[in-house]
Amino acid sequence: MSDAFETPFPQIPFINQHFTDVFKDFSDLLPTEVAFVERASAKRRSDFSTGRYCARQALMSLNNTSPSITQGEGKQPIWPNGIVGSISHSKKMAGAVVALRQNVTAIGMDIETIGGVKPEMWDLIFHKTEQNLILSKQKDEAHWATLLFSLKESFYKLQYPLTGQFLDFSDVIIREIDGKLSIASTKPQFDRNTVSLNNIETHWTTINDQLITLCYAQVENQRLKV
Repeated sequence: MSDAFETPFPQIPFINQHFTDVFKDFSDLLPTEVAFVERASAKRRSDFSTGRYCARQALMSLNNTSPSITQGEGKQPIWPNGIVGSISHSKKMAGAVVALRQNVTAIGMDIETIGGVKPEMWDLIFHKTEQNLILSKQKDEAHWATLLFSLKESFYKLQYPLTGQFLDFSDVIIREIDGKLSIASTKPQFDRNTVSLNNIETHWTTINDQLITLCYAQVENQRLKV
């Protein structure tokens, strides 16, 4: 793939994205980013460096800036004013998505390797209705288990910067309605006023055995069909 494949979601014009399977070195970090992983393992340093590289590439195509991307208390990326974004990586690729806050209220993205969510993990991750949905897909069970898991991860990244709430897998439920996947929270104290669940769009795509999910909420008067 390399940097030649930058946009898994070309149908969404208001979201800038950059993905790569070429992992970067610790030396590629900016000085203010180094402190967050200077004592981490070599693998963690590489993942962090590659994610930040993708973020800067996405930002460069959005507003021609390439700033430092530091980290908050919940380990979420800290974006420049007026920007929302998300970073993820698997063992095989990394990527970042960014958008203007005037267009997108919040965004979350996740990358997973298909088949990594084993059936013995399902009871810890999925509600019974979700397990039934996966089982209904028969030969595509591995794909759908990965998809639901990844969507939960993407939703967590979307909501955390807005609510500051930590969610377990059981606090989120994915349903398929008329062929579309919707996200709901089962956590009673979840801040639904801050995150309008009815306003969240979900997308996903695959590149070889890598599954990428994307969740975002558009600003109401900026909603565009994609």
